[in-house]
Amino acid sequence: MDEAVGQVSQYFDLVPRWIWVLFSAVIAVAFLGEVLHRRRTATAGRDFRSDVLSIVAGLYPQPSRWPREIDAYLQLRLPAMQQVVDAFRPFIPQEKLMGYTRTWESYVRFCQEEVNDARCDAASASPDRASEDPKKRFHALVTELLSYAD
Repeated sequence: MDEAVGQVSQYFDLVPRWIWVLFSAVIAVAFLGEVLHRRRTATAGRDFRSDVLSIVAGLYPQPSRWPREIDAYLQLRLPAMQQVVDAFRPFIPQEKLMGYTRTWESYVRFCQEEVNDARCDAASASPDRASEDPKKRFHALVTELLSYAD
């Protein structure tokens, strides 16, 4: 065992010190880069959550101000949501990117085709159609979008 330690010690004595300095600098830069990336990702997640919540204020998490002509209301806000979603896309891990895109496409489809006042009124009037309630579907879609910011 002492012989092995001696060989390793001699190896370290033979290697020039500048290599160890360079190796240490590379490790330090990689660590600093990772810390900065994590900080930027956390900030982007907070900004994403804040921006989405401001766009859907009154509709999420509780529909306290659900307006008439909800389809037009949501479509007017789609460009702002598109900007927020696109700005956050680079911070989504590669393995979650497809799910993020599908969730966003489901949200857009919901806003453009699936939600309207007639469906909201029908769901409110009939408790057996609660599974088709646009307010619940909207809540689920926004919750799923926001889950990517965690």
